[in-house]
Amino acid sequence: MNCPYCKKEMRPGWIQSRDALGWSEKKRAVPALAGLLAEVELLSATKAFYCPDCRKIVIDRDDMK
Repeated sequence: MNCPYCKKEMRPGWIQSRDALGWSEKKRAVPALAGLLAEVELLSATKAFYCPDCRKIVIDRDDMK
């Protein structure tokens, strides 16, 4: 995948965490059981691409269940 910022080749890899990562439109404190918040979308290990030049990470949600 090419970086959408600098157009150079990105390095494939994974975003992962022992605990789930959460995405929300607003910054908020996330409780230990983040799955209890309906407005937080949990992300487990997911394929991502990293650009070492721009220091940007792109996550493609198409491969997630």
